[in-house]
Amino acid sequence: MLQPGADLPKAAQGASGPGGSGGSAPPPSGSPGLRLVKASDCLRCHGVERYYVGPPFQQIAARYRDRADALDYLARKIRNGSVGEWGRTVMPRQPQVSEAQAHEMAQWLVSLPVPPAAAQGASAPR
Repeated sequence: MLQPGADLPKAAQGASGPGGSGGSAPPPSGSPGLRLVKASDCLRCHGVERYYVGPPFQQIAARYRDRADALDYLARKIRNGSVGEWGRTVMPRQPQVSEAQAHEMAQWLVSLPVPPAAAQGASAPR
């Protein structure tokens, strides 16, 4: 488990609002969603900008932020896990995360800035 006080790259602090483009002021680094992500196992598989086992948070944000149901959809994926959304990698269920916590995490995630177009395709393994 990561410690709640661990620092993330500046991009992890995101941009304000669900459609943030990175040009806006970032939300406080102590946002509830960010604190929950830091305290969970999320960063073992996901980087903010870099692909590890699963896709980077910025790519997830870019893919889903324009969906009307983005927060509910992502919160459900956090709690129930998934497979096939980003290739064959399995994202395990996180039943210890409450629905409210999952929504806070999803809110932080969609607030991240959109990654540069060149990095979006280059960071995922083939």
